[in-house]
Amino acid sequence: MKAVMTSRFCWMVPALAAVIVGSGMNAIVAAPTEETKAPKAAKAPKPKSRTMEGTFSTANATMVKLKSKDGETNVNLVPTTEYWRIQTGLAANELKVGDMVKFTLKGTDDMATVQSLAPLTLKFADVATLTLDKIGRTKFDRVTQLMATDLVAGQDAKVASNLFPDGKLEAREVWVVVEPVKPVKKKAAEDTAQN
Repeated sequence: MKAVMTSRFCWMVPALAAVIVGSGMNAIVAAPTEETKAPKAAKAPKPKSRTMEGTFSTANATMVKLKSKDGETNVNLVPTTEYWRIQTGLAANELKVGDMVKFTLKGTDDMATVQSLAPLTLKFADVATLTLDKIGRTKFDRVTQLMATDLVAGQDAKVASNLFPDGKLEAREVWVVVEPVKPVKKKAAEDTAQN
């Protein structure tokens, strides 16, 4: 009798499961055992920040080779890389309304847009506006946005990058550094014209 009940019960379990699935009812599934759980993925280590200055010996759409006092370093360009041209060491009287500038004032070196010249008013995105009546000897850097195709060998540059454990470098920001063009003094221009 016991064997008969066991055999009846065995054929009923698959039939009962088919009825539950067919009726749209939710079936309770047992939790997986330790042996069937997928192993947790290890967290990737965070990259370290690295900033380098030098000259491009090579530049193309996917990478730059930066030559510095430490040698040559390959840095990969990625879709999130930002490109900037920075004209350094400008006085306030060399700025125009609409220029984006970078300068250091009491520990800040954020970028702002020149809103007016007299007095000099700078707008930091949509966050704040700063008006400077007395600018003294403050030097400004004029900043303009570039594209990867604007990078060429021979340019002076600064690269802020992420250094990964495998040694790969990915650029966060690439700055092409340009010295300001100094106006030619009248006396020097006359001497040049006479020769």
